[in-house]
Amino acid sequence: MASIDYIRSVTRNILDKDGNGWIGDNKFNNIITYVQDEVFNDIYALYTQARGKRLRRLEYKGFVYSGVRQIEDDLRPLYRTGVSLSQISNNTFSTPSDLRYLEGVNYDSKDVEILKQNDSINNLLTSRAAPTTTYPAATVSNGVITMYPTSIATDVTVSYYKNPRGINANGNPVDQSPTWAYDTVSNKSIYNASNSIQLELPESTYNKIIVRLVSLYGVNIREYEVVRYANNEEMKNQNNL
Repeated sequence: MASIDYIRSVTRNILDKDGNGWIGDNKFNNIITYVQDEVFNDIYALYTQARGKRLRRLEYKGFVYSGVRQIEDDLRPLYRTGVSLSQISNNTFSTPSDLRYLEGVNYDSKDVEILKQNDSINNLLTSRAAPTTTYPAATVSNGVITMYPTSIATDVTVSYYKNPRGINANGNPVDQSPTWAYDTVSNKSIYNASNSIQLELPESTYNKIIVRLVSLYGVNIREYEVVRYANNEEMKNQNNL
């Protein structure tokens, strides 16, 4: 099973081969959270585009997919559904602290229509088509969900994609940044798996993360080239056994 050590090893291999040289383990740890966020944003943008068109094959910023299902698989670890909201007051609720992209709001197991923040809201709320408890609606602004009709004060849940963070050695999600932990032995950094924090994005995204990471240092490659570098790294490790 691949880990953050795979990302670090292949990234170092690519940068060394390109002549840039290794950026250093502390720099790698400082930047990997940013790169995970950027790749997540790219995949979600592609997902938004793809689910409307249901394209069979997609290419986007160097990421190649065979279809929407693979994109959904990549995003699945970050998907949360049926999450109850904390009430602020009356018909207002706070969104989850780790929310990145809101997918839907439900009230008493009913889908809630999300209204746009504009002048037509007041007209809608006073019209014959005003929201009811059977056909509820809501506005979302600055981390606050306001439910309509205003009598709705409980049983509000959301589905969303969370901010990507880390996974500890026990395989549990933690609110920590991904970290390649190491011990220093004879002036060399030796990977410490027990103390490392893995990425929350799945292994299937690792090559995309490597592509994005090395691009920050002027190296432009494709995912299939990452596989070649990874194979070279594996062969080198086997020769050192």
